[in-house]
Amino acid sequence: MLIQEEKDLMTELEAIWKDEELFWSQRSRVSWLKEGDKNTNFFHTSTVHRKQRNKIASLKDDQGNIIIQQEEIADHVSNHFQSHFTKSTPAPDTCILEDFPKLVTDEMNFDLCKPPTEEEIKSAVFDLGQNKSPGPDGFAGLFFRKFWTKIKGDLCTEVIDFFSSSIMPEGWNIALIPKVQSPESVCQFSLINCCNFRYKVISKIMTSRLKIWMSSLVLDTQTAFTGGRMIQDNIILVNEILHNFKNRRTSGNWDMMMKLDMRKAYDLVDWDCLEAILQAYSFDGKWRGWVSQCISTVSFSVLLNGNPTEYFSPTRGIPQGDPLSHFPFIIMSNALSFLIKKGVQKGDIQGIKLNQNCPTVSHCLFADDTVIFGKASMRENMLKTPLKEE
Repeated sequence: MLIQEEKDLMTELEAIWKDEELFWSQRSRVSWLKEGDKNTNFFHTSTVHRKQRNKIASLKDDQGNIIIQQEEIADHVSNHFQSHFTKSTPAPDTCILEDFPKLVTDEMNFDLCKPPTEEEIKSAVFDLGQNKSPGPDGFAGLFFRKFWTKIKGDLCTEVIDFFSSSIMPEGWNIALIPKVQSPESVCQFSLINCCNFRYKVISKIMTSRLKIWMSSLVLDTQTAFTGGRMIQDNIILVNEILHNFKNRRTSGNWDMMMKLDMRKAYDLVDWDCLEAILQAYSFDGKWRGWVSQCISTVSFSVLLNGNPTEYFSPTRGIPQGDPLSHFPFIIMSNALSFLIKKGVQKGDIQGIKLNQNCPTVSHCLFADDTVIFGKASMRENMLKTPLKEE
């Protein structure tokens, strides 16, 4: 009898140790160690080091003054991002989209807008990371996986309700991730959104459906986040063109290459412009409504040293940190490809040809970066100047 009680206690103790290990493993954000050996001391030390490395002790304001008080830092960061995510320009002129090709077919719209099944929801749950940062509700993917049989009914109901009503619940956080060691200003932090897992399930379903058709919607100048393509293809192409520039014999005609680094491009996306582009591509109104709900019905709170600031509502930008964020941006940047291609057809932009048998190369896209090729003439430089300002 005592032996059995001892075995039961050891089993219970093993479960407690395992829970403790999982807790500190998630807190430490050590993703390379899949299976541990109850070494919670390692995870605890990693957590402490990570917290010290990411702590924001001081920042410089817009005038260059150093802020030390945590309350003043929180106000400065919150005001910065409220201004950053607030639309300050009028609605764009969408007449340039009138002759865009209707790329989305009825078959695509039917596949994108059909109600989700339980199997589709389950696949999304188990495809998402189990130990990623949880949203404000505190539940990570591991919870939904482990208790799937018990919560699948409620979760499926909530997900299906969104796809039928197009109403998205609120509640996201912004976590600041330093881009450099010892950052000094707010601009030296990248943003990551800590979304609720329920939202991620909805986003994952929409992403999985859209991903199938991306190669049909995006021109071959864009190689990022598109099935069957590799971003290295454009890297090799640009390197070959630069190599050709260096080895070319001197002549009276010069070609040029211009790289547009769209700084914080995701954060500055205009919602009205995105809606107009989706409509120009012939996306169904229901699908456009779902996308609009995903990106516009959110409220942000900046997570500063683990403490959230007051919530505010953005008026522009595509949140990063969820599966869907890449694809609306890629579709939107694809409009730039059409405009450049249209300029080449009209002769406004000549592009370059490496030889007589080579096709004209006008530009390459690297997600949020763009490389444009053309003749080194005053005329083409004047045509490209508005693109650089955008």
